Amino acid sequence: MNPTMVVVLILLLVLVGGAIYLFMNREPEPEPEPAPAPAPTPAPAPIVVAAPAPVSSQAMMQAQEELDAVNQELADMSVVRTHPFTGNKFLISKKTVPGVIVPKLAVGEPASTFDIVTTGVRTDDMMVEFKPIENEPDTYYLYSSPLERYIKYNSTGFGYRATTPTTIPYKIKFTSLNDEYVMSYTTTSGVEMFFGYDTVTGTMISSESVLDIANSGLVNVEDGDVAGSILPGNFGTEFFAYGTAEVENIQDCLTNIDEVDIEDKSELLSVAYKNPGETEDAPCRAYKNGDSYGYMPEAEGWVTSCIDNTKSVKQGCLL
Repeated sequence: MNPTMVVVLILLLVLVGGAIYLFMNREPEPEPEPAPAPAPTPAPAPIVVAAPAPVSSQAMMQAQEELDAVNQELADMSVVRTHPFTGNKFLISKKTVPGVIVPKLAVGEPASTFDIVTTGVRTDDMMVEFKPIENEPDTYYLYSSPLERYIKYNSTGFGYRATTPTTIPYKIKFTSLNDEYVMSYTTTSGVEMFFGYDTVTGTMISSESVLDIANSGLVNVEDGDVAGSILPGNFGTEFFAYGTAEVENIQDCLTNIDEVDIEDKSELLSVAYKNPGETEDAPCRAYKNGDSYGYMPEAEGWVTSCIDNTKSVKQGCLL
């Protein structure tokens, strides 16, 4: 064998043996460290909800009462907007000489079912109660407490019934015409009929046209609580005279009480009125208590009223 080849083979064997030795004696590779375990998520703290404080039954009742009061106030406001004449009123005929229309049961021939009092007197038994009809604006049942009857238009005057009406002719509507009102009712066939006082016939008339009623059949309404009682007469011969020919009624005398020439107006108890066309003196008189102070119902042409409308003329306006 060629010596060169021998040398080459020996070197190959040395290299192979060295490689085997190194492979057999090499150090093992370290295993990778395990990934750290995730930190535990802390449990959320419990949310504590405070229990509502117990509401006492008294507080609940009070709250309900306040709510009821508000609801009632709203209801009253609604009534006032749609039915301005609720309660006891004087029904005033706006004919040439204004007077109170006073219902009465049929008397005489021909039968008359109403009076018109033009003396200026106002008493409780002349008033008519206006009872609002729900969901029908400006429409009322009219009730006379002295007669204990409900009122409707009937032929030449009024018709009456003692029990609560069940028919539509008893529903009386008041439609505004400037500062006055025209009354109307609806027939069973649905026709609106206007009615009022007719100066020519001295009776009530009705028509489908308001023009037939507007001449003398319009009305107005006076609040009984404001007007108080007005009775015939005056309170004697000691008085303070005031007022001019422009004064039309005793309400004007009350309105113009500041014209009275007296320093302490609180001393005045009553006023009296006489139509300026029936007296040469001032139409208004104011009275205070004194030796000659006393109610004189026989004083012709005069009507009188207490300045404090809660007082009684028959008690001298002292009570």
